[in-house]
Amino acid sequence: MMFRSPMLRRRSRRTFWPFLSRFFYINPEKQYMIIVISAIAMATFVFSGILLFRQSDQGDLMTRGRWLMKQGKAALAVKEFEALVHQYANSYDGHLELGKAYMQINEPDKAAREFRVASRLKSGNLKDSGAHVAISRMMIAQGKYEDAERQLFQAYNAKQQNRRDPELLSAMADLYEAWGDSYAEGSRPDYEQAFIKYSAGLRYVNNYAQQTPLQDKLLSVGDRLANALTNNKEYDKAIAVLKRTLHYKPTADTLIEIASLYEQKGDLDRAIYWDRKAYEMDPRIISLELSNLLLRKGKELNEAHQPDTAEKFFVEAQKINETIKLPLETLYPVTATDIDLVYKVNPTSFDLSPTIKFNIRNAGNYPVNYLVVKAFFLTGDEKLGEAQRVIATAQDPLAPQTDPRGVKSLELSPVGTIQLEDLEKGKLRVKLMVNYTDDPQGKWSDIKTVEMDIPEAQKIADVKK
Repeated sequence: MMFRSPMLRRRSRRTFWPFLSRFFYINPEKQYMIIVISAIAMATFVFSGILLFRQSDQGDLMTRGRWLMKQGKAALAVKEFEALVHQYANSYDGHLELGKAYMQINEPDKAAREFRVASRLKSGNLKDSGAHVAISRMMIAQGKYEDAERQLFQAYNAKQQNRRDPELLSAMADLYEAWGDSYAEGSRPDYEQAFIKYSAGLRYVNNYAQQTPLQDKLLSVGDRLANALTNNKEYDKAIAVLKRTLHYKPTADTLIEIASLYEQKGDLDRAIYWDRKAYEMDPRIISLELSNLLLRKGKELNEAHQPDTAEKFFVEAQKINETIKLPLETLYPVTATDIDLVYKVNPTSFDLSPTIKFNIRNAGNYPVNYLVVKAFFLTGDEKLGEAQRVIATAQDPLAPQTDPRGVKSLELSPVGTIQLEDLEKGKLRVKLMVNYTDDPQGKWSDIKTVEMDIPEAQKIADVKK
C-alpha cells in the first residue's frame, strides 16, 4: 500500500469537498434537477422491464401452444392457451387459438365460446377474418351449412381486401364442397343441388391442390345429373349441365354427348355443330357419327328439293369417311353374351324353327348411335336363313359399358322354315354380325358364332346312311 503523508491527505480534502459542495450541496436548483432526472430514469427502467417480462410471457405461451398443436398434442396446447387468455383476456389470437384447440379435443361448445369472444374483439375491424373462418369451420363440422355461409360472407363483404384472403377463400370452397357432399352422398341423392354447391365452391378455389378434387366431384355429379335429366327427357337442362362441365374439363366425349342430346331433340343442325367440335378435338371417336349425321342432313335437304346444299353435306361426309383409319369395331366394340339357342320341330312337316336369344353389350367407352345386328343360320358353309334388327339409333343409343343402358336383349328367328334334312351332320350353326351404318353394303363384323346338335336331324341323317 502506498504511504501518503498527513499533509498530502489534508491537501486532498481541501480540494475535493469544495468541488462537491459547489455542484451539489451549495446549488439547490442543480440538486433538484439531478434528483428528478434520476427518478425518471429509474421509473423508465423498471416499467420497461415489467413490460418486457409481460410480452415475453404472452409470446412464450402462444409459441408453446402453437408448437404443441403442430405436434398433435392439443390437450396440452389447451393448457397453454387457457393460461394465456386468463392473463390476457383481450388477446384475440389467444381466444382464437384456444377455440381451435378445443375443436381438436372435441369440445365444440367451448370452442364456440372462444370463437365468439375472438369475434367480439375484432367486431370493430373485420379486416382479420380468422374468427369468422374458425367459427364457420366449426359449423361445417356440425352440418350447419347456412350458418357457416352467413359467417363467411359477413367477413367476405366487410372489407375489399378480405376477398383476397387465402384462408377465407379456402374456407368458402371447403364449405360448398362439404355442402355438396351432403347432397351427393345422402340416402336420396340430390345431384342438382350438389352440382350447384360444387360450382359455387369452384368460384372461391385459390390453389390447384384444392381445385382438382372439387372439380372431379363436379364432373362426376354433372354426368349423373345429365343422365337423370336425359332419362326424364329434359334435354335442355341436361345440355346446360354438360356445357357447364366443359368450362372445367373440355373433352370430346362431352361434346359428343351434347350433340347426341340435340339429335334426340330433333335439332340436326346443332347436333352437327357439336359433333364438328368433337371431330376437331378427336377425329377418331366421332368420325362415323358425324358422317352419319351429315348423310342424314343431306337426305333431308334432298327431300326438301335443295340438292345443291345437300351435296355439300354429302361431300363433307365422304371426306370424313376417307380419313377413318381404325376399324369401327375397334372404336365401338360390342359383345354378345348370355346366348341361348332354342328350337322347335314340327312333327308332321319336320320343319325346324330355331331362335337365338342373347344380350348385346357395349364393351367400349363411347355410345353407339347406330347398330344393326344380323344372325345367319348355317349348316356347314350353307346359309339356311337370316334375321336382323336395328338395336341402336340416335334417339335410343347403346350407352357405354359403365351405363346400365349399355345392354340390350334380343331374340332373332329366321324368316321362313328350315328343313331338318338340310342340316349337315345334324348340326345348326349361328353366326352373329353387326354393322355400324345404315348402308346395306357396309361392312359386317363377326362378334360370335355358336353351334348346336339337333338330335332329330341326326336321326334323319343316320337313316339316309
